[in-house]
Amino acid sequence: MIDEDEAAAQLLQQRIEESGLSTVQFAAQVLRRSERTVRRWLARKAPVSHDVRAFLEDPQPAPWP
Repeated sequence: MIDEDEAAAQLLQQRIEESGLSTVQFAAQVLRRSERTVRRWLARKAPVSHDVRAFLEDPQPAPWP
């Protein structure tokens, strides 16, 4: 069974791939977070924040770039 943090990191990776943006671009343009923070989330070094998790689960009405 996948825990909550792992599921959030996987969803983040999926959303980055769906966007067609690089990790750096996605961090800056979509999440408005530093690249370092997003890379830490992807590496499972830190849990994805709750507000970002909520956005990843339902990115509407926020437009993709």
